[in-house]
Amino acid sequence: MAQEGIRSNPADRLYGCLLWLYPAAFRDEYASEMRATLRRRWKDECHTRGAAGLALLCFSLFWDTLRTACEEHSNMLIQDLRFTFRTLARSPLFAAAAILTIALGIGADTAIFSIVDHVLLRPLPFPGSDRLLSVRLTHPTEHDVPMSVADFLDWRSQNRTFQNMAAYSDDFATLTGAGEPSMIPVAYVTDGFFTTLEVHAILGRTFVSGDDKPGRPRTVVLSSELWRTRFHEDPDVIGKAILLDSLPHTVVGVMDAGFAFPARHDLLWAIQKIESPVCRCPYFLTGIARMREGAAEKEATAGLNASIFPTLVGTGQSDRKPIQFYTRPLHESVAATFRPSLVVLMGAVTLVLAVACVNVTNLLLARSAAREREILLRVSLGANTRQLFRHVLTESLVIAALGAGVGLAIAFVALRWFNSAAPALVPQIAPVDLDGRVLLFTAASVLGSGLLVGFAPALRAARLQMSGALRSGRGITGGAGGRGRMRPVVILTEVALAYVLVMGAGLLIRSYVRLTSVNPGARVDHLMTFRMSLPEQRYSSGPAVKEFNARLMDRIRQIPGVEVAGAGSGMPPDLVMFSDEYTFQERPLTPHEPVPVAPVVISTPDYFRALGTPILRGRSFTEGDTSHTPLVAIINQTMAQKYFPGENPVGKRMRQGGPDRKNPWMEIVGVAGDAKFTGLEAANQPVYYKPFAQAWMRDMAYAVRTRAAAGSVVPALRSAVASLDKDLALDHVQSMEQNLADSVNRPRLLTALMAILAGLGLAMAGIGVYGVVAYSVTCRKQELGVRTALGAMRSGLVWLVIRQGMKPVVGGLLLGIPGALGLAQAARSLLFGIAPQDPLTLAAGLGLLGGAGLLACLLPALRATRVDPATALRSE
Repeated sequence: MAQEGIRSNPADRLYGCLLWLYPAAFRDEYASEMRATLRRRWKDECHTRGAAGLALLCFSLFWDTLRTACEEHSNMLIQDLRFTFRTLARSPLFAAAAILTIALGIGADTAIFSIVDHVLLRPLPFPGSDRLLSVRLTHPTEHDVPMSVADFLDWRSQNRTFQNMAAYSDDFATLTGAGEPSMIPVAYVTDGFFTTLEVHAILGRTFVSGDDKPGRPRTVVLSSELWRTRFHEDPDVIGKAILLDSLPHTVVGVMDAGFAFPARHDLLWAIQKIESPVCRCPYFLTGIARMREGAAEKEATAGLNASIFPTLVGTGQSDRKPIQFYTRPLHESVAATFRPSLVVLMGAVTLVLAVACVNVTNLLLARSAAREREILLRVSLGANTRQLFRHVLTESLVIAALGAGVGLAIAFVALRWFNSAAPALVPQIAPVDLDGRVLLFTAASVLGSGLLVGFAPALRAARLQMSGALRSGRGITGGAGGRGRMRPVVILTEVALAYVLVMGAGLLIRSYVRLTSVNPGARVDHLMTFRMSLPEQRYSSGPAVKEFNARLMDRIRQIPGVEVAGAGSGMPPDLVMFSDEYTFQERPLTPHEPVPVAPVVISTPDYFRALGTPILRGRSFTEGDTSHTPLVAIINQTMAQKYFPGENPVGKRMRQGGPDRKNPWMEIVGVAGDAKFTGLEAANQPVYYKPFAQAWMRDMAYAVRTRAAAGSVVPALRSAVASLDKDLALDHVQSMEQNLADSVNRPRLLTALMAILAGLGLAMAGIGVYGVVAYSVTCRKQELGVRTALGAMRSGLVWLVIRQGMKPVVGGLLLGIPGALGLAQAARSLLFGIAPQDPLTLAAGLGLLGGAGLLACLLPALRATRVDPATALRSE
């Protein structure tokens, strides 16, 4: 009765539950002792201390359970680990093959995840980076284009939505006053650049408000790398004067080594002077802004356009070209170009890791079949299913852990290479390394790989039928009956995964081949190029610039081996210095038609001859086209076909700018062949050319066509420039072939990585198929011997082995087709001139993997024909 009275209390009902649950955590011999302990604690704690005692009892029970379980399982774990290491030591070839296979998968997976984490998953290394936006323009004919100085001034004067804002542009400039003159990357930024990013200098200061106003001293901030390499980490560099394009600049600060924006570690930041423009062009600035606390991006963008758009009504912009500001998170803007490549690579290395795990599973299955006698002996000595399962999983986890150790070394070496080659694939805001997040990912990969690798072998070991095996007395029985069904399923999975990899690599290879076969609009052979910028300080007027260029052209033409030389503000395949609007007198725009924009190339008379770009109609520029003659222009073939289809545009008139700008008309004197100025992958677009004598520029790219090898004239070119001005530096001095190679760096690197990953998957799949078929031949030695003794033909035996070996291969190929098509669809944006469902690539992948599987089956099949019937029967 007393006991029932106690149980009627709610707290005592909890005691009943604990009494029932607590012994279940231990073995039966501990049950009575635990019940006695529980009753004693219940009386001492709960009935004397109430709720506090109940809480203390629950915690105490949990701690005792955890401690006892850990002690019990730690002893078993130590025993399993010792046995596993001894077993692996007795099979060094198996251990090396399994560990290396897992190491390749985990190493590749870890390296690519480090890059993906660095670029896509981590926030930018700036305080409050989630509130940083990239600000550009959207145009009726284009999206996400730079803004002009006028746009930035409107934005800054009308801002009501952002805490800070700034703008920047990328360029190159000649640095003098710090060693030999050289061209270096420069980011021209407004005074709020560093304030918006909320970063500070480690030496000196950054720019302050008003530094970008006309009349203020020109200042620069050095990157840590530039300070180290060019100024030898001189602490007195602050206040030192340097010349940037011959203009004096004062060094005011040095940034930390971890800061690099926009994505260069060797640049310097120079103040961008903001002067009131006479028109809304040119468009070259990218804005950055920091939202106020609690603000949303959509609200900030809407407020930005609402406050600025009305100011354009009086400029003639609103009725024809409704400019809208376009914003997106700065992190997304930095990573957007590289996201598809990294997502595809991450998917590919995950597939490689899966193939590696399946391959090791195959090795473990073969090994467990060979150790069947040992396993059955352990069962006969009292080992239960749980112990067998635990032992095999321990072995697979140890293999995965050892493979991860080697894989981390592979990843470390790969990332060291990647940090030097990163600009070709991703923006390198900060060095990529192995940190805690990456190591946590590696640990998860080890756990997942170990469980994936060990599950099938552990399941097989747990399902062994002791009675049948003891009756047979054989040590290897896995090739027959149900116990051999796992391995074909493993091969089917491996082949399917490998086919997805091969298909993806094939599409990228074909895409890359098509990209590199695109005509850049220039004859590539025997063409040397370089760039040069004349400093405004010494070449402040048009006549000075034109005179220097004429003298340089004369010097270059006199170099032995030079056929022709020309210069332009654009150079195939991916250099165009500015774009602008244009209109035709004969094709006036309708009231609401947007004003078109196209690249503008300022060129010398021999520019087209030097590049090898043909003049299809009319004539090229001549020495007679000067500032004192009527203005002329040349348009490219795409522009001619777009605006004058079926007509001869020579003699028509056009002008630079929209209808609201009263620029003088230019007569079209020729039509040039199409040339690429925005990358080989870009479609041909309208381009127009103006003669250098009528529209000069200080920044020019030079093309020199030679009779001998292009590189043979480089020393003479440098001497020619130095003879005219020793403070000028040449930049990008390389052949047109190298220009083309540089322009496809990223697709080439991506294609190479995918080809390597596909090669690994193909090799693993081939090895897996070979292992299964060879094992099957070994298990069926008696059957094959009997067939031979009964007169079976060698060709029949070969076909028998190949037919059974190819079944999982064909099944894997069929299973892999949907996955391959899915991967191809995800990689659509990375393909050029080829459809994701390209039938030729699909068939080639099937043929390649099917051929590899056939070869892997053929070798054991040929060995099966050499089985001696008498020997096989005696061995059984």
